[in-house]
Amino acid sequence: MFESLKLGIDDRFPETEQSVREVLLAVHRSYAVALRPVLGDVHALAHVTGGGIVGNLVRVLPPGVEAVVDAGSWPWPPLFAC
Repeated sequence: MFESLKLGIDDRFPETEQSVREVLLAVHRSYAVALRPVLGDVHALAHVTGGGIVGNLVRVLPPGVEAVVDAGSWPWPPLFAC
């Protein structure tokens, strides 16, 4: 965002009332409570910030299994639209 949007750390982040600093330091949403009841049935979990869903999903699928990720099926937060 610094290079592509030419924003500084104290500039207002587009489509928000927050500065770039505030957006980058915001606490992420934890899905642990939602996953806890089904963790016994989960084969694998991945922290998707390093490589994203597409980059990590292939690591947990057995050979011959593919997945389709439709990124347009959910709204993208403004932070990830840049």
